[in-house]
Amino acid sequence: MSIDSLSFDDDYIGSDTPWKKPPTILLYLGIASVVAGLGIGIFGIVSISGSSSTQQYLFGAIGYVLTALIPIVFLQIIRQSHNSALAVNEEEPYDIYAGQQLQSKFLKVVLIGLISAACSIVVFFWPIAEGLA
Repeated sequence: MSIDSLSFDDDYIGSDTPWKKPPTILLYLGIASVVAGLGIGIFGIVSISGSSSTQQYLFGAIGYVLTALIPIVFLQIIRQSHNSALAVNEEEPYDIYAGQQLQSKFLKVVLIGLISAACSIVVFFWPIAEGLA
């Protein structure tokens, strides 16, 4: 067996092959969603005395969806795409480190979104609290 008979280049992915990157657009959409939801929640709190119950419910629900639900859905999409890219990493080279970094960053966005959802929850339940008082 000689060195010439061994060929490691048959199944080797060369350095010129571009790596598949994770979908970073979802990070920016998640940040925009949290910021918009927080803005709606703060606006709902500021205008709580001049709004009707229906408007307060609407501000609270929209703010909650934007700050809590949409980022969680985006996180699940990011995790699913990362796991599917890992499964086919042999055929299509995937930047695993970038995928893990994106998940880490997006977990922080979700945490901030869940914390800022408190504003929207207060706006949503304010008419109920006034009715009980």
